[in-house]
Amino acid sequence: MDARIDEIKKVVAAIDDPRNAAGLSVSELDPRTGYAASAAVYDEGRNPLIEAEHPVVEQLLDEVAAGRALDAACGTGRHAKHLARRHETYGIDASPEMLAVAKAAVPNATFQTGDLEHLPFDDDFFDVAVCALALCHLRDLTTAVREIARVCRPGAKIVLTDPHPTGVSIISHLFVPDTDGRLGFVRNYTRKVGDYLRAFDAAGLRIVQCIEPPTPESAFTGGIAGKFLAEAMRQALEGLPQAIIWELEKN
Repeated sequence: MDARIDEIKKVVAAIDDPRNAAGLSVSELDPRTGYAASAAVYDEGRNPLIEAEHPVVEQLLDEVAAGRALDAACGTGRHAKHLARRHETYGIDASPEMLAVAKAAVPNATFQTGDLEHLPFDDDFFDVAVCALALCHLRDLTTAVREIARVCRPGAKIVLTDPHPTGVSIISHLFVPDTDGRLGFVRNYTRKVGDYLRAFDAAGLRIVQCIEPPTPESAFTGGIAGKFLAEAMRQALEGLPQAIIWELEKN
């Protein structure tokens, strides 16, 4: 801790040094634009959030008997690919560019463009549904959670995941390539646990469990942060949860 404080003092004392005062222009992108720009590279490299979340979700989905499955906001189809091994699987996403990747990766699933808040399916249609790392981009959870619940039959398992609220408050947003090749970001809205609880209650969902996998080592050592800020990232995030994963059941 003393070493970290000394380092901060040095940075503050030299705040006029161009290396410490350099600005960075980062544009905010809506989710559709941001994911379109990153679709081609989304699955490249290591993503600590996905590394923490993905195996937990796969294990939860494996507990469901074969039936009809939904991957809502499916992105490049990483969960749809797992679901399609046992289920009649449907994926929906707002980004045609992400869907193109998903269709190539999971040819035995059905994909279409759509909106989390207006799902194009009948009531009680699915036996299992997952929505991964997408609700964080919505200003309000209520409508989307209610829609996911609506299209699932009573007793269906629903798995919802997000970046953990603790991590969002520290790291903030999803950084992606901008349309002009520069750095952009898609906003992650800060949640309280109570926001989720109220949305689940309004949608008629029962909480089975809440899982908070820890931040993996790759968060400290990978990417730009690992190259320049590894020790600072470790000090900020070590021991904190990386994702929040809700296992739910429709009443």
